[in-house]
Amino acid sequence: MATVQNNNLKGLDLPVWEMLQSIPATTGAGMVLAADERGTNRYIYALLSTTSFWRYCVWSNTWQQLASPPVGAVGAGTAMVVDPSRGAAGYVWAYINNGTTAGFAYYDVAVNAWTSKSVTGLPVINTDASLSHTCTQYNAAGNDDFLYLIGGNTAGLYRYSISGNTWASLTAAAATASAGCQLQWMPGWNTDRLVRVRGGGSAALDYYSISGNAWTTLTYNPSTEGFTTGTYLARGRGDGGFYIQKDSSMRVYDMDLNALTLTPQATQYVMGSSTAVVGNRMVYVKTPDGVEFLYVGLHSSSGFLRTPIYF
Repeated sequence: MATVQNNNLKGLDLPVWEMLQSIPATTGAGMVLAADERGTNRYIYALLSTTSFWRYCVWSNTWQQLASPPVGAVGAGTAMVVDPSRGAAGYVWAYINNGTTAGFAYYDVAVNAWTSKSVTGLPVINTDASLSHTCTQYNAAGNDDFLYLIGGNTAGLYRYSISGNTWASLTAAAATASAGCQLQWMPGWNTDRLVRVRGGGSAALDYYSISGNAWTTLTYNPSTEGFTTGTYLARGRGDGGFYIQKDSSMRVYDMDLNALTLTPQATQYVMGSSTAVVGNRMVYVKTPDGVEFLYVGLHSSSGFLRTPIYF
């Protein structure tokens, strides 16, 4: 296959949003998207309810319904992450929660089947949640056994051991996470760190040292944007930063962790977004030809869009 070169010119070519096949439901609190964080897989997974789990094919612009998860009820506090190191074709881990009850399970891509896992020590998180995996397929320095969970209205950090099928509480952060919180392992920046967006209208970032079991505040500029309900996050190119979408304003920024700068990445969407709801619905995809995109599900809508990453 021939390599495609991105010839877009700075200041001349502007990012353009493209409307895609609609998400199979109007997005509500806790409905989430997830994809291989390297961006190299053709599928994006969408958890819309406990009877509505789908995958979107970026090659054909089509949705396909998959097996339904066996646990919990999808609501505020649901989170999902793709684990390409497990099984014949990878797993999708899901913390399925509605603020009252919580379940934990994985989806085996190769066999289209879910398996429930332990909820002993599993917190019931309200408001919002985020799940991250230190997967060796993302970076060989990761501990492939662990997944990490944060949630709204608590400063807690929770770790799941795949081999032990157990949950443990780690050192809590100094500040509480709230609506719009996100947690992301950034191995291209530092393999020992999990970066947290606090949410709740705060502009603050902090990171957790895995080896040190301790939190440190990150200072970046300009830090004038507060992130709250409806904030999305997708790991970026080279893992030296991430893309962050700001709540109902639908503005997208590039957070460069090496330079510690926040820069607008794309124009606002071509169609309006309705009331912001919690749940991460932005993913990064890189085509076999090397062209990079952000895929985004709109708030309180079935609208689904993508934009190329130009620069």
